[in-house]
Amino acid sequence: MLIEQHTHAVDLMRYLCGEIESVYAVGATRLIGDVPDLDIYDVNACTVRFTDGMPGMIGNSCGSSPSIAVFPPHLVHVITRDALFSVNADRTTIRREGREPEELVAEEPASLAMNRAFVEAVRTGSRQPILCDYSEALRTFEVTYACQRSAETGKVVDVQLPELRA
Repeated sequence: MLIEQHTHAVDLMRYLCGEIESVYAVGATRLIGDVPDLDIYDVNACTVRFTDGMPGMIGNSCGSSPSIAVFPPHLVHVITRDALFSVNADRTTIRREGREPEELVAEEPASLAMNRAFVEAVRTGSRQPILCDYSEALRTFEVTYACQRSAETGKVVDVQLPELRA
């Protein structure tokens, strides 16, 4: 569930804060245990360590009713000494002490832009419209898969660093 739900948030974390070198995660099935043959965690929490030593956190759940949004999709908070940046694919909110929050909103929903780029790439055979290449997608998968392995084993997992090819 974490791999499926948090790919774009991990993309954002890597883009905004750098590479992730290790993770420690816990997961449990506590909210939707009444679903027959459920074999995924419905709640996850993960601490990540970026290569510069800075910690980060990931939390997610598929246990709430679909009509309840606990957080905006793929929301990433970046905390600095002077500001808090709350970023997702469609909106960034910047909060600074003594000022009104500043909102930056995308001109169109990111999902629409991503789907348009994908269809154009397939139509033309050109990778030009695609902003994230396969090696970057693989790197994000390595992070989310490490989170899953950590939750399963209860141990810190070093993120594999595949050789990124252009």
